Amino acid sequence: MDAGRLRAVRWWTSGPALITVPRPHADRTESTVFILTLTYLADLADLAEIDAVLPAHRDYLERHYRTGRFLLSGRRVPRTGGVILALGDDPEEIRAITATDPFVVAGLARYDIVQATPTAVSATLADALGAAGVHDVASMPVDSAAADGVPAGN
Repeated sequence: MDAGRLRAVRWWTSGPALITVPRPHADRTESTVFILTLTYLADLADLAEIDAVLPAHRDYLERHYRTGRFLLSGRRVPRTGGVILALGDDPEEIRAITATDPFVVAGLARYDIVQATPTAVSATLADALGAAGVHDVASMPVDSAAADGVPAGN
């Protein structure tokens, strides 16, 4: 694998598929993550409208995975929307990105955005966040023994 690229797994095909995403520059200083909660506005009894726009939404997700902006995404359970973990420092940039989601453009969903600065991380996630360019991830407390990633005493 090219040292300047990362690999990500895409699960929405018939099985997992690896996609290659750019490795952020070493000087990337982002230290903020965003939890993006997508909520469908459509009637849950009829998800046909959501399903019709789903391929375009998946293209949107993949586009932002390729830029390194999105780190994780998935459906909410029950199926009322989705959740995305995004990397960035500028809330306005994140709002602008969510405004281009085909679900939002079609008037089928809205986003709630929570900005957070990570202060502790599991050993498993620390490597991934560091590779994604989260600044100062090495200085976060890590409890490698904690299965849930919560530092001892919290």
